[in-house]
Amino acid sequence: MAFFQSLKQKLHSTKERPSQLTHAQFDALEKVTSSGCIISFIDQQTTHFSSGLNQLLARGQHENLNDLTDYYTFIHPDDLDHVKKAHQKMTQGEQLCLTYRLNTSTGEKTIVEEAVHFYDDQYTLTKVIQIMQDVTEFEETKASLLAIKETQAHTQRIAGIGNWTYDVLNDYFYASDEVYRMFNVDHSVERLDFLSLLSLIHPDDQMIVKEAMDKHLLGK
Repeated sequence: MAFFQSLKQKLHSTKERPSQLTHAQFDALEKVTSSGCIISFIDQQTTHFSSGLNQLLARGQHENLNDLTDYYTFIHPDDLDHVKKAHQKMTQGEQLCLTYRLNTSTGEKTIVEEAVHFYDDQYTLTKVIQIMQDVTEFEETKASLLAIKETQAHTQRIAGIGNWTYDVLNDYFYASDEVYRMFNVDHSVERLDFLSLLSLIHPDDQMIVKEAMDKHLLGK
């Protein structure tokens, strides 16, 4: 509770509107969103760590953190230099959003996304709020989907087949890498609509494709 009382006092001292969240509500919000925060008061040269961040670091166990140096001990060694350089830019007033790994007190690996926000008092930087959210499940799911996509692309390349989708409302054609390879199209540069797709088909077969698409759109 002392942290939130101190925070409210600081907010009042800079004539900002204090948070309407109670201590319990703030804790619940951090728990539901798997997030935590670090609040640094520039003029006072003090740093506060929320209970949500303690839970991210220790999975329910509380750690005594005094400054960013203590927090850095939890960052994966391979990501530490990157995070330190980003935080150095933060001290220069640069907005940040970065993703890195943590080693928690229980030995678990956690991936967090950090966003940095600044608060000014009469054009003077007074507070820096670093918000960290656990995105481990999201990042692992994304990695799995990427692996599946790469496997599918490899399989289609071997078999010489592909798949495509046509967005009727936006007149946008997109497909698997193998289809673009067949048509010799760089999809990172060239946007395909239906007419541009037809132009890639042999003139003798264009009408067949168009009629088939018309029937499909009519539900036949």
